[in-house]
Amino acid sequence: MNARSFLVIPLLLATTAGCKKDKKADTLATPPPCYKESAVYRQITNQRATVKVTATALGIYLVENGAIDTRLITCDLPMEFQKNDQEVIITGGVRRMPPINGFPCCIESLDIASIRKP
Repeated sequence: MNARSFLVIPLLLATTAGCKKDKKADTLATPPPCYKESAVYRQITNQRATVKVTATALGIYLVENGAIDTRLITCDLPMEFQKNDQEVIITGGVRRMPPINGFPCCIESLDIASIRKP
């Protein structure tokens, strides 16, 4: 073995060892209806949002006014607000969620404290 081999072999071992993944899933196949696995990391107070009703696995979600791509999913959206493009004012706690396979980034869970029409 030459001197290069002594440098290359440890380097290869170090890079491949860092690529091993934990057996736990780090993505979800579909969003759970009520995601409570993480702590509330931010509060929304009297924020305008728009309800989106889709034929995707997300089903119904909310988009805060001014948000670029964050979708808020919730399991406790009253039936009267489950209309596509319905404008609402929401208050509640937001929880981070793991990535969901096949969906863009930034899907979070919303625990609704209050919701009303503007």
